[in-house]
Amino acid sequence: MIDWAALRRPRGFRRKPRRWVVERTLAWIGRNRRMSKDYEFLPATSETWVYLSMLRVMLKRLAREQVEPDFHYRRIA
Repeated sequence: MIDWAALRRPRGFRRKPRRWVVERTLAWIGRNRRMSKDYEFLPATSETWVYLSMLRVMLKRLAREQVEPDFHYRRIA
């Protein structure tokens, strides 16, 4: 016999451990314009763009200077 009470979700909010690390990393990847949508046909190409975008983040940290992106959205006043 299955104990259904043991299979229920716990009540209340439960913080997922280390989820913020994943969310932050995805936000960094999403800052690159090419990664905002899935433009690529092959999964290997998409994977390469993820590597390149993370390489850009790491190089920016190593350089310790502010690197401005080439593209800026127009500011509406």
